[in-house]
Amino acid sequence: MYRMALLIALATPAPPPLTVSAAGVGPIHADTVVRARTLTRLLPGYRAHEQADESEGERVGHAVTLSEDGRPALVVHGDAARRLVSVEVRSPAIAAPHGLHVGAAFAALQKVGKLDCQRGAEERAGELICRVVGSPAVAYVGEVAELGARWSGPDDQVPPAAQVATLTIRRIAWTPR
Repeated sequence: MYRMALLIALATPAPPPLTVSAAGVGPIHADTVVRARTLTRLLPGYRAHEQADESEGERVGHAVTLSEDGRPALVVHGDAARRLVSVEVRSPAIAAPHGLHVGAAFAALQKVGKLDCQRGAEERAGELICRVVGSPAVAYVGEVAELGARWSGPDDQVPPAAQVATLTIRRIAWTPR
């Protein structure tokens, strides 16, 4: 019995690593329906947990968290009709364009090209959200609190580039365009 299970495990190829591109995250794209069953079919080996997606205390849609080895790797957000709104990448194992990943320094992102950065609002007030100019579908998210006492500017202002360079990419967000 043990040999048979081992042979089956060895014969089952590991899924290819996921990557973020302008078209989507791995097999997830703009037309993907946001349902746990759909997403686990697209991404075998991931466990799905579905929950309500809320903003300012109001239900605005659905979210499915996909975990690998017990750790959240992706959060797929959908509207009330389960149409895909965005995908948040939380795992450093999922590569983004230019070899970037969660955990990389914003300094590496700055080397890719000119950035368009904005401060988050409401629930995302402490975040800095940057896109490489010309690549609007992929955003890189850092937390301004990482700067500590080095930044004391207004909540709606983007810190200077030298300070942004010291931030860590905490999430990568893909949005259909």
